[in-house]
Amino acid sequence: MYCRTCGHRNPQEASYCTNDGTALFQLPKHLQMVKRASQFCPECGGQNGECVTYCGQCGVALQTVETNKAEHTLSRGERRRASEDENAASFSGGGGKWQFNVHMLQKSIVGSGVALGSMLVIVFVLSWLATERLNALMADALADELGAMAGMLSFDGFINMMDMIMMAHFVGFSVVGSGGELAELSMSAQTGLYLYLLVPLVALMIGGFVSAKQNAHFGVFERFNLSVVIGAVYGAVLAVFSLFAGTSMALDMGEFGGPGMDIAVSGQYSFFAALWHGFLLGTIFSFFGALMQFGPPKVTSHLSGRLTYGESLHQAISTVIRGVLLSVFVLLVVFLVQFGGEVFDDTFMFIVLLTQLGGYLWVLLNFIPFSMSADMFGESGALNVSVLSGFEAVGEMGDTAVLNDYGIYLYLGLLLPIALFLWAGYRIRLQVKGDVLKAVLAFSGTYALLMAALATLTAFSFEMNAGSLGVGAEMLEVSIGFGFFTTLFISFITASLLTYAGTLFVKAEE
Repeated sequence: MYCRTCGHRNPQEASYCTNDGTALFQLPKHLQMVKRASQFCPECGGQNGECVTYCGQCGVALQTVETNKAEHTLSRGERRRASEDENAASFSGGGGKWQFNVHMLQKSIVGSGVALGSMLVIVFVLSWLATERLNALMADALADELGAMAGMLSFDGFINMMDMIMMAHFVGFSVVGSGGELAELSMSAQTGLYLYLLVPLVALMIGGFVSAKQNAHFGVFERFNLSVVIGAVYGAVLAVFSLFAGTSMALDMGEFGGPGMDIAVSGQYSFFAALWHGFLLGTIFSFFGALMQFGPPKVTSHLSGRLTYGESLHQAISTVIRGVLLSVFVLLVVFLVQFGGEVFDDTFMFIVLLTQLGGYLWVLLNFIPFSMSADMFGESGALNVSVLSGFEAVGEMGDTAVLNDYGIYLYLGLLLPIALFLWAGYRIRLQVKGDVLKAVLAFSGTYALLMAALATLTAFSFEMNAGSLGVGAEMLEVSIGFGFFTTLFISFITASLLTYAGTLFVKAEE
């Protein structure tokens, strides 16, 4: 395919000329591309050549989409479609503008449907593999903590496919129950497993890729608009699913309180949490798929050169993903060295545990303190872990002498984030020709937000309060994870300092 402006030969799948940026797709006959009369960019004021269609300084389009003079020959319906096409084409170049309308919604329907269908298929397979194990773990955990009271539970499968859908999107679960004036129960749980992120990630990337392929002429900004609409649809459907998810059980209190003490318990998921998590994950992950359509297997690297701080965004997202994956790999090596094949008694649950601990390890290596606290029926304790202070047990958590033997691994692990941050700074300095400090701050801000969101979504908490059950008021409360604002602040500072240090390597080479 040859460019009509400069004659450069381009790949068949290209939408824009790789030499001068001219659009290679054909506009509808009622629209035309018109070059601005001035050679100066309307955005940054930079001067450009006569044949240039995009500003060499900031990337803003130097052409506009206008309606042909023959528009008056179109019918009313054709004029309406022409107006919609003009709106869609108006931001396919550089600057772009936000649009959320029926036109964009129509373009996202197929991608949203593909994403939801893929998610259901993946969850079905995952449910088939995992629900029996998870239900067995739940029963064992209740038996260990509640003792004789665990026999009160009467239910068939505490976790089902709908529960797996909610768990894959980190939607909290709450239970309330009562059995008259003498008995009451409340319970809430928030589970965030790193492994389950693969469910929405794969499904939504497929949906985003399909939508972008149908609108291959869209630029980065339009693809983000498309992803926001997909996220809105995905979140709305997930919120509807939350209304039908949940469970119910019966607590037979005859052994403890006599007749009339049975408790009916019902559980449900948060509608608004499902809506928000679905929208957030739907937007981000479908945007990854839309970016991949520019040219697989690359994803966020397509941002570099297309946006002012595209390389900063690419490096921020890549650093989080690389950090988590490498932490999981390092932890796997440590497990194999320390325990050999004994950790593979249950392969699936080992993978779940490995990915969770690997994710926690990456956040910990960013100098962010980890906390695990528990208050189990009057006995409380906490375990605090920090790269700087090591392992510290409080209360009933026991002796940390054995854990402190692994402190050397934490210090060695610091080489991982240092290397990744320095590499990110090096790449940013090579790609960014303007203010490097602003590019580093854009990287650090994006990275900190991603880390804080990840720490929040993957936190674990469980709380149960029961009163007047014939055995006195009891409480069980467990929380595991990192603080949102602590993660946000420390991640930003750590990323800023180390990444800026990485930019200095380019100067040293020069």
